[in-house]
Amino acid sequence: MPEVLHNRYQITSKLGQGGMGTVYMGEDLHLNNRRCVIKQLRDDFYRDEDKQKAVGFFEREADMLIHLEHPNIVKIFDRFMQDGKYFLVMEYVEGKDFHEIMQRREGEPYNESQVVSWAIEICDVLDFLHRQHPPVIYRDLKPSNIMLNTKGQIKLVDFGIARHVEEENENTHVVSAGYSPPEQYWGGATPQSDIYALGATINFLLTGKDPEPLKPSSPRELNPEISSYIDEVVQKATAQEPQSRFDSVVEFREALLHDGFEEAPDNPKSWFTQTVAAVIFILAFALVFIGWEPIMNAFKPESAQEINKNAPAGLIQMTEKGQTSDPLFGGAAPQKGFSLELNNEKELTDPQASH
Repeated sequence: MPEVLHNRYQITSKLGQGGMGTVYMGEDLHLNNRRCVIKQLRDDFYRDEDKQKAVGFFEREADMLIHLEHPNIVKIFDRFMQDGKYFLVMEYVEGKDFHEIMQRREGEPYNESQVVSWAIEICDVLDFLHRQHPPVIYRDLKPSNIMLNTKGQIKLVDFGIARHVEEENENTHVVSAGYSPPEQYWGGATPQSDIYALGATINFLLTGKDPEPLKPSSPRELNPEISSYIDEVVQKATAQEPQSRFDSVVEFREALLHDGFEEAPDNPKSWFTQTVAAVIFILAFALVFIGWEPIMNAFKPESAQEINKNAPAGLIQMTEKGQTSDPLFGGAAPQKGFSLELNNEKELTDPQASH
């Protein structure tokens, strides 16, 4: 390979090689040697059919990234063909992908709050993709395709198998064991497919282990320090049936943000707020249709004559003297507007006295 591609991009080192091609570090000689990443599509396919499919992925990635501008999505700067080979020039992300990071950590999982924070950031990116017209399904979310730059920012890379949801005739069977949902094994993909992959990725970051293929993830099984709530969220996200997962990444994000999202209707604060609102409504209704005076009269104390009608004969009589005699302690307690007088003290202590 020549050291300078397209009379512009200087190759400085080889970063890695995968099933689809080789990735190089380069510099843009036209832009003050700005660092960039150069992806070269492999050209050693045995079958022409395989090559055409690979070229289709390569060109689709370029076309898609050109129109997707988001701070958490790697940018594409250029694409060209030279000597029969296909190249993409992309933004250089200074950092490492989560698969490499976990290897350096020797499988030590991250704490729950940190993983939830990253997951929320990824939800925002997926929501951006799913809100495109037509929606874009990423289809390849996994630790090795998520970069963490030196500033702690998430970057999604490798949109080779991403597609628009309207491409019904695209039944590409490209999967990543443990991270791809069941429906993707036969070529189907919806926004719920990305939700599954994110749930599996969360499981990886919380446990340090790749999730089992075609099985709901439960990080708490491997890491007892994980809260039961987050464990339930991950299990729901990785449900085998798409309709059993979250309806959208927005709902997924809300679940990650709010502990107890499924029990929200029974929240004590919510119950109290609703009760107070109901009382205020009833009072307002009464004021409008009944009036203030009847309501206030309902709370006034009964007169002495009315209370005396219901009092046991010979036991207690109410007067208007303003105090209550206390035969047990020999004192008088001032009252407001009425008092109780004892007529027959013996009947308080001797139940047989009135018989």
